[in-house]
Amino acid sequence: MYHILVAGAGYTGGAVARFFAGKKQKVYALARSPEKAARFAGQGIVPLVMDLTKPETLETLPPAHFVVVAAAPDERTEAAYRQVYLEGVKNLLDALKKNPKPFLIVYLSSTGVWPDQGGAWIDEMVPAAPDTERGRILLKAEEQVLCSGYPAVVLRLAGIYGPGRSRLAALQKMQASPPEDPRWMNLIHVEDIARAMPVIFNKAEAGSIIAAADDEPVLSPVFYAWLAEAAGRSVCAQFTAKPPSGKRIQNARLKALDFSFQYPTFREGYRGLIAAEGQTHA
Repeated sequence: MYHILVAGAGYTGGAVARFFAGKKQKVYALARSPEKAARFAGQGIVPLVMDLTKPETLETLPPAHFVVVAAAPDERTEAAYRQVYLEGVKNLLDALKKNPKPFLIVYLSSTGVWPDQGGAWIDEMVPAAPDTERGRILLKAEEQVLCSGYPAVVLRLAGIYGPGRSRLAALQKMQASPPEDPRWMNLIHVEDIARAMPVIFNKAEAGSIIAAADDEPVLSPVFYAWLAEAAGRSVCAQFTAKPPSGKRIQNARLKALDFSFQYPTFREGYRGLIAAEGQTHA
């Protein structure tokens, strides 16, 4: 049995914690509130009422074979990003020093560290050059983990979707909003993120950066048209005629680890979500 520590057990981290608990591993999950801790306890997860931004709460951090860092701020402000991704992650790395060195730290980052590429295909060989301060903070956090002295891997996640995060509610709002500029969307189902963890634990090379996106980037007008039809909604989201922005993420490095997607495109993932929400689907 492995001991796995999930630091930052929000939407994605919580899914990772539940996945390993279902595999009968001993899973510790950091929770900032007793209420959330109680929910984890009911799912077979050992809750730790700790806050990455408060180093004094991390003094009793247990040793673990693997650490998954899935921290996320409550607000999308530069100050909140610095507090969580720089200060909070540093606090965690410092707290780990009193324990035996983990086999691997997997740091969950974002494909947002790559700026707009005009729709070009990119992979991990393309240097990250964030064009926003939040992106620069994310990149600094990656460097902090990779240079920490611990064996570590950075997993850059595309747009995460799954139960409770399906974009269905956005359809009606988009119809009433001004036309949007088209963009390339790179997506990954939250369950595939969790399923990728043991593959990364066992096969990823320490020091590597891995992009995590499914097999099919999709243009936003195509995505929302498909989603409306699949959900049986007479919604027509409006888009401008501008050339699409964004980038298309290649996932060859992740798949080279012998990882296979349960949801290789948004279609497989969203059909299940629509069915679960009681919608008529394609």
